[in-house]
Amino acid sequence: MGVIKNLKHLQASYEGCEACELKCHRNKVVFGRGNPKHPMLMCIGEAPGRAEDQSGLPWEGDAGKTFWGLLRKSSIDKDDVYCTNMVMCRPKGNRDPTAAEMRACRSRLEQQIQIIRPNALLLVGRIALNLLGYGVGGVAANRGVIHEVELDGGIWYAVSTYHPSYLNRTQSGDIQDAMVQDMHLAWSAAEIVSQYRSEYASNPNQACFRELNSKSKTAIAESTQARGAALEGHGSARRSEAESRRKDHDTREDSRGRKKLRLDRRQSVD
Repeated sequence: MGVIKNLKHLQASYEGCEACELKCHRNKVVFGRGNPKHPMLMCIGEAPGRAEDQSGLPWEGDAGKTFWGLLRKSSIDKDDVYCTNMVMCRPKGNRDPTAAEMRACRSRLEQQIQIIRPNALLLVGRIALNLLGYGVGGVAANRGVIHEVELDGGIWYAVSTYHPSYLNRTQSGDIQDAMVQDMHLAWSAAEIVSQYRSEYASNPNQACFRELNSKSKTAIAESTQARGAALEGHGSARRSEAESRRKDHDTREDSRGRKKLRLDRRQSVD
């Protein structure tokens, strides 16, 4: 069967899923959306929210608007991504899914990845970090680098980033910049994998896949090192700019203080 048929067959097998307690409160099973034919990126979120539970599609509501907006800001076309979540059903009250609930959904997620075969993974939010393994830490400690996710079908390259709802709560420009940087990094990894994958498209056996991973890993490491040096240079420039603004501000405040002091003296003489 082709990708579409395989994915539809997998989706149909989970329509009435009763593998965990999330079955008790869901309205709809949220399987996935987007381009399933070897997309550049597979974006894996945490769990469906209220809007997703009603529509049956990932990335709806306020968080969805922010997510799609960040993709556009990162110059990533929505036709180049496929989206799903760590769990397919909404936890009651938007609580975090439990470890048991994520384990119950793990087989489905791995099958999706192996059927779709994206070039890279974007892990959105701290819950999605569990795909790397339990106890790996938060997003801040894991973003900005490329991770390896080892599944039965091979090694997949993944980048983690903050959840759009976190950005919506904080309204932080730094968090938004970090998320755009992470999306750019994930796209860079996907482009490298795409470049080497085309070499082996005519002979997609396991040996070729291992060589693809090996070549991609080397190229990604070189790209990440170069990008890290560039970001460090950019960061130094931003720090210098911030320091310059601070000095200008201090100078203006000092000038205002001297003017006020002279005015107070004149008023006291009068």
